[in-house]
Amino acid sequence: MSIFKNNISVLSSLENNWLEYFSLTTEYFTNHQISKDDFSFEYLLNKLIYSTNIYYRASKLIEIDSSIQIKPANAVIMTSEILNDIGGSGYNRFKIFCEEYYSKQRFESLLNGIVENDSWDINTIKDEFSQEKEISFFLLRDEINLINRSGFVFREFIDKKNEINFYTKLEKEFIIVFNNFKDIWTSIYKDIQYYRHYYSLENTDDDKWWFEVKSPEMAVENLKKAIYNLNPSKLCEGAIITNIGIETQDLIPDFIKNIGTNVTSLVQNPKILSLVKSFDYSLAPGKHWGPSENKELVNNFTIYIKQRQQIIEDLIKLIKEESEIDTDRKKDIIATAYFLIGKQDDAIEVLNESE
Repeated sequence: MSIFKNNISVLSSLENNWLEYFSLTTEYFTNHQISKDDFSFEYLLNKLIYSTNIYYRASKLIEIDSSIQIKPANAVIMTSEILNDIGGSGYNRFKIFCEEYYSKQRFESLLNGIVENDSWDINTIKDEFSQEKEISFFLLRDEINLINRSGFVFREFIDKKNEINFYTKLEKEFIIVFNNFKDIWTSIYKDIQYYRHYYSLENTDDDKWWFEVKSPEMAVENLKKAIYNLNPSKLCEGAIITNIGIETQDLIPDFIKNIGTNVTSLVQNPKILSLVKSFDYSLAPGKHWGPSENKELVNNFTIYIKQRQQIIEDLIKLIKEESEIDTDRKKDIIATAYFLIGKQDDAIEVLNESE
């Protein structure tokens, strides 16, 4: 049994939403002379299609009572009649509108506009306008998904025209962009939760993508696990490369070549492992929530290591006193430790002693 079975107030709200767009669309279609470059009607028609689809989808889970004036099935019929009335030229204009409105280039530009805002972060407290803008971008995926979904009003319309391939291609390209900006959806997790309830959504095969968005807390935990599973060596290696700098790299090509081995030897020490795991991974703003490829994460880790450099320096003293390590190997490990805390000159001096 659906948890939304008796949620008639939601269905009534979706009915009112559909009525508003139906009235606006029919009024515009009937009383306005539409110019060649004016796609206002197509925009309204697209919103009418979406309002019909979400009303119809919710009605599958909610029992309809006498308070509902226009039954969802009737709303589908009335929207279908408008689609048939626009004719071939009207449909061609709507197709042009969709090609631009749901294009991957437009969507990517909209999302980059959010990410490139210097104050943006998944934990940023957003103003009301920003939240509305970002959730409206999220809902675009629902719009194009329902356009293509079997059994819904527009899908039946384009099936008759054998045009489904055009819209499924649009959706596939759209989803690629959508999945590249998961941080944005994480940042509006609570808004998405609200719409899941408002639209009476369940975690079905068709709508499971709504439930795949991670909360900010879960996203940080997943990042921690990804880094731990990768290997602490990778994070240290990124910090060392950051500290060495381009000019210094040219002076020590053999060391650079073997840096992975040197770092692995260094982080086998329990003190280093403890240091890496005590790093606050929530400091990683991560545009893509990727592990070692995240440059900002590496930069934050590099700063953190320098703040805790006394631990590394104490370790260097112990390594110098260690008699069982081969001399050349010892110097490589010591140089690696110096590079980790940004002491390039000391590292170069140690390496030169081995010559």
